[in-house]
Amino acid sequence: MTIKRRLLRILLGICLLSFALVSILSIYGGWRTEREVERMGENLGYSLTHSVEEMMEIHDRYQIFEMIQWRASHFDMVLHQFHQDLEIITDMAQNILEHPENYEGKTLYNPSTRAEGYILATKLAPNVYNGNLRENIAMAANLQDILVAVAKSYNFDISVYTAFENGVDIYVDTSDADFKELHGKNPNVEYVELDFLHRPWYEKAKAEGKNTITDVFMNSADYDRKLSIVSATPIMADEKFAGVAGIGFSVDSISDVVLKTSVGKTGFAFVINSKGQVLISPKKDGPLSVKENAPDLRQSHNKSLADAVKLLTRGATAVLPVNIEGKEYYLAFAPLKHIDWSFCAIIEVDEVHEPARDIEKNLFAYMNNYIDSINGVFIGIIPLMVFFLIILLGIVITLSTRFSERFVRPIRKLSEGVRDVAMGNFDHKLEIIKTGDEIESLSTTFNAMTDDLQKYIQELKTVTAEKERIAAELDVAKSIQQSMLPREFLPFPDKTEFDIYATMEAAKSVGGDFYDFYLADENHLVVTIADVSGKGIPAALFMMRAKTILKNFVLMANTADDLAAAMTLANQQLCQDNDELMFVTVFLAMLDLKTGKLIYVNAAHNPPLTLHDGKYSYFSKNIKKVPPLGVRRKTIFEQHELQMTKGDIVFLYTDGVTEAENVDKRLYSNERLEEFLNGTDKNLALEELLAQVRQSIKNHAGNAQQSDDITMLALRFKG
Repeated sequence: MTIKRRLLRILLGICLLSFALVSILSIYGGWRTEREVERMGENLGYSLTHSVEEMMEIHDRYQIFEMIQWRASHFDMVLHQFHQDLEIITDMAQNILEHPENYEGKTLYNPSTRAEGYILATKLAPNVYNGNLRENIAMAANLQDILVAVAKSYNFDISVYTAFENGVDIYVDTSDADFKELHGKNPNVEYVELDFLHRPWYEKAKAEGKNTITDVFMNSADYDRKLSIVSATPIMADEKFAGVAGIGFSVDSISDVVLKTSVGKTGFAFVINSKGQVLISPKKDGPLSVKENAPDLRQSHNKSLADAVKLLTRGATAVLPVNIEGKEYYLAFAPLKHIDWSFCAIIEVDEVHEPARDIEKNLFAYMNNYIDSINGVFIGIIPLMVFFLIILLGIVITLSTRFSERFVRPIRKLSEGVRDVAMGNFDHKLEIIKTGDEIESLSTTFNAMTDDLQKYIQELKTVTAEKERIAAELDVAKSIQQSMLPREFLPFPDKTEFDIYATMEAAKSVGGDFYDFYLADENHLVVTIADVSGKGIPAALFMMRAKTILKNFVLMANTADDLAAAMTLANQQLCQDNDELMFVTVFLAMLDLKTGKLIYVNAAHNPPLTLHDGKYSYFSKNIKKVPPLGVRRKTIFEQHELQMTKGDIVFLYTDGVTEAENVDKRLYSNERLEEFLNGTDKNLALEELLAQVRQSIKNHAGNAQQSDDITMLALRFKG
């Protein structure tokens, strides 16, 4: 059957079938359409509601995240201001103690008045009533002006202390608890007796010798027994401990002022320390309330809360869902810069989703109205649709025959041309079909395609041949490079004083890393590991030059003490004609097989690790840093010594090990390498040891592509 007849039958069949279907749908369509539009409206409503709810949740969580970071920064500034104010106070106290001749004794301001908004008074430790008491109080009173200034600079109640080891404490308190209790009955009292030398803030600052902040404790020195926190700094005089300066505040005061953070209707802010304890919170009960000797929330039976607290105590910033006492919350947290605390905020999930639910109600109401409108319009259109379909049927039947013939004729010509090309006649050209539509464009494109196809086939042959040549050359270069590296790890069967093993894995076909080992004489083994700048063929060529020059100068050395001189001469040689400014980091070592004495020179290479007394650790970090070979001609290198004992291992590597990245761009790192090595069996065969390190690097990198050559060498001294 020809295309013309098929097209004609298809067109007539479609028209007749359409007419029949429209007749049926005219009767059934109204009811069915109403149900379908209603269903679509509901689905659209649920979909839009879900999308809006997700957007609102993301928006609200982002707002909480931004707010918590800003509040953390603000709270951090308050803690930093404490530290700065305490430095000023301790500096002045130190000056008074070290140079008393520059100060006159003073009398404290009248402690019985609250007109200025603060209390200024003296606390004395028990059993300090000696002949110098009045003099000590008078000298300490020189601090009263700065203490008052510091206390009044904050917009919440605080206490400022300068407690000396001699038992005298000059303090300022902007709350009135002490005033009412201490001075209300006897306004002329000059001091209060209190054993402040054994208060938590005093003992902690004295023991740590630096600025510190206490955990929450019940301040029994306050007569209303408030939960308090103190930032304290030791006072030093003539390099000896002389006392403590401190700024204390109650949890209630800092909660009312610093944590006055609006987090919706159900939310609030609080502070957690690195021990997982709630330090500051407006809550009076529950798991997020402040208690003396507060529990570590990381140990909570509430897994979601415990997991979130574990994360925030590691200094993370996030917004996470948690369940507290049967309710779902979002918990946001951010670390403080000047102390191992985290600023947190919490809000009920239902409150976050409430706006989305309101939108859902309004949306469904709108969709119902829309569905009713659509139904009315559709019912009115059905008769008109039937009328036009009857007219369309007559027109299609009339025109289908003429249209099919006109449509098929140019397709037939195009088919004949395609058949010729398919048989391999790429020189065939179609006669341009003048239809004025896509078929004409297709015929023109077809002729251009045959020209392009001939050109492409020729270019493909040329490119394929060139790629095959380059690939063959790279394979030869890789084989040459691999053959230059020692691959026999029992090279000296009669030498039982050591074991050695090495691997090199290039990031490209050829690489810039290399290792080497050989005997300088009967009793001295030389090992080398190096990393050339760059990768690929240029790095491989420079690597071969560096390896050859370095080995030649080492073998020319008379004694092991000439190792640094050999490195210096090799550097001078590599600096010559180095127009590409390439360089190579090198670690060169010579092991005395009789004594275990290792002499080494490090030219800007990664610090090796050594296994000694059952533990891996890095070589000394106090070695003078020098540039790589090929950078500065006049560089003088120094050699160092390391005494190895039986069973000790030296682990050498290039930066492709420690700088291996995962998909998150996190490095494998020196610390991870040291930790992994210390977790291995210290009696492993060196080949297995390097294999385990390589597997650890692969596990860290995951799906990330290797970006640098990875080379490792391990040497065990067996004595």
